[in-house]
This record gives sequence, C-alpha cells and structure tokens, in this order.
Amino acid sequence: MLLEQHGYWFLRDSQNRREYWQADVAALRSFYQMTKEQLVPLEEAARKVVTRTAPAPASVPART
Repeated sequence: MLLEQHGYWFLRDSQNRREYWQADVAALRSFYQMTKEQLVPLEEAARKVVTRTAPAPASVPART
C-alpha cells in the first residue's frame, strides 16, 4: 500500500492483516479526497497524509 511505503504504520493482527482504527479510516478518506477530488498526485498525497497523521507504533495502546 502506498501509504505504508511512505511510512504510515497500520496495526496488524497475528495473521498480518491490517487492523483499521478510526485514525486510519480518516487518513484513508483524506488520501482519497486528495487524489480523487483535488487531483493531487498519488505520491504527494501519500506524503501529505503520512506527515499529518501517521501514528508511531509505540503510541498505539496494547490490546488486552
């Protein structure tokens, strides 16, 4: 996924599937709006989204 290539980090389960949190959904919506509605190039949109919203792995709370 292009966002991951630019440094966006998604939580993954034991089978390596992405787990989408509200912040991830918001980031994906922002990426979509930039690329489809504002016609921002994919690479530029990915960089903007990652710069604004990428959570660091250490900041995600552990699930119990």
